[in-house]
Amino acid sequence: RTYVEVVHQSVAPNSTQKVLPFTTTTLDDILKSFSDVSVIRVASGYLLMLAYACLTMLRWDCSKSQGAVGLAGVLLVALSVAAGLGLCSLIGISFNAATTQVLPFLALGVGVDDVFLLAHAFSETGQNKRIPFEDRTGECLKRTGASVALTSISNVTAFFMAALIPIPALRAFSLQAAVVVVFNFAMVLLIFPAILSMDLYRREDRRLDIFCCFTSPCVSRVIQVEPQAYTEPHSNTRYNPPPPICV
Repeated sequence: RTYVEVVHQSVAPNSTQKVLPFTTTTLDDILKSFSDVSVIRVASGYLLMLAYACLTMLRWDCSKSQGAVGLAGVLLVALSVAAGLGLCSLIGISFNAATTQVLPFLALGVGVDDVFLLAHAFSETGQNKRIPFEDRTGECLKRTGASVALTSISNVTAFFMAALIPIPALRAFSLQAAVVVVFNFAMVLLIFPAILSMDLYRREDRRLDIFCCFTSPCVSRVIQVEPQAYTEPHSNTRYNPPPPICV
């Protein structure tokens, strides 16, 4: 660094020549500056994803809306990314520019994709009255869990295979990405279904989406139709109506 300062001072201020000194220390400084985490960019990206997840899962029927599920899913992805990178730092995998500038957004896209898949499948199974109340979350995992597992296993395998490339920076990035995907997979199949089950209880109680402490105003618009029993005029046969229908 002293050499660079001396070279800059040796050039006259009004000189038409432009001298760019470069040393190994300069290279280290450049790599360090690019490896610093841009908190504003990462926070902006995750805030935009929070807003997108909340808006895409909102519904006109307050009790059937899933905005809180979307918010919780993105927050869980952020926590899983932080946990994965923390484990990589603990075991000694060095960070580089790709780790701090690319991996947070890559992991966000991979994790939120699985969250959306489970949430949309649960929006169908959660309203299916033919499925027992206690089995609806399990039915959702039965339908979409295999695809989520296969996708995550494929991503982890691809990143571990990329770690065989003899380039230190690329190897570190691949290992870190594989660890983060494993944490995302554990989050989607272990923690996120519990949030879906909690949201199912909120639906049954017909409460608001994000402010679940309040009852949904949609309850007052529910009309219960109970068909009456019908008996033919010249027959003793009695027709049994179907169960009541809620509109």
